[in-house]
Amino acid sequence: MGKVRQILGIAACAVLTVAVAGCGSQGSIPADSEKVYTNEEVIGMLEDGLRARFALTAGEDDAPKGDQQVCEECDNVEYDKISGLRYAKFEDSKLQEKVISYLNTLEESKEVISHYSFDDLQLYSDWDAVYDNKTVLLKDFVNDYGLKLGGNDQKVLDELVANGKTVTKANEVKKALTAILEKVQFTCPSEEDSNTDPWGLFDSDCEAVIDNSTQYSFADLYLTASLYDADNVKTEKTVSIDSMKAGEKVKVQVAPDANTKDIKLSISSYTLVK
Repeated sequence: MGKVRQILGIAACAVLTVAVAGCGSQGSIPADSEKVYTNEEVIGMLEDGLRARFALTAGEDDAPKGDQQVCEECDNVEYDKISGLRYAKFEDSKLQEKVISYLNTLEESKEVISHYSFDDLQLYSDWDAVYDNKTVLLKDFVNDYGLKLGGNDQKVLDELVANGKTVTKANEVKKALTAILEKVQFTCPSEEDSNTDPWGLFDSDCEAVIDNSTQYSFADLYLTASLYDADNVKTEKTVSIDSMKAGEKVKVQVAPDANTKDIKLSISSYTLVK
């Protein structure tokens, strides 16, 4: 429940993002301001926004406990503190990109919350991606730019940053694993091979070798095999691998359909070796 409660809190700050902007609030920064903001000034504004938000929840994990009004109030105070950064001039273009991305996650949260009631489980599912993106950005603000809060607020921030680290690691694993799966080529038996096997001893499965050239060792790995026919119609099957160490090559087999012309592998789930 911790992650769900945090989603309802800090990641949902955007509930009134558009409404606030529409009322003319720009975080006290004029759109035509010529001032160039230093990293310290930008991070200070982000810190002020988080402190203002957490002040409404008395140092808790920002959970509105299903109360949309509380959620909206939290959204208002944080967004009002930082909304002007979208129009500000930065000394660091990379920080500017991250801050704009942070503001975008607030707007995405508004879109999600506007589609569901608080008792709809799909709300929490759709918010996962927004929450994860937001915590990755908070992690970057903390690690790369020194954002910090102190006291109980820091404890809440630490939890969010921890999730951001987990998401970053998962994204790195996914990118590396996807890269090796895209190189996998299946060899399938020909119709001629099966016709010359009257005793049914011929292995009719398609085979491929996965070369785990990544740095990651997997305790288990579940893949989706997408089988395409000549009309590019897809059917899916599951491929399971008990373990696959870094640097190891593993043979996998997939039973083809009658009209299978191509097979592609994608990630379903995995467990890394600790």
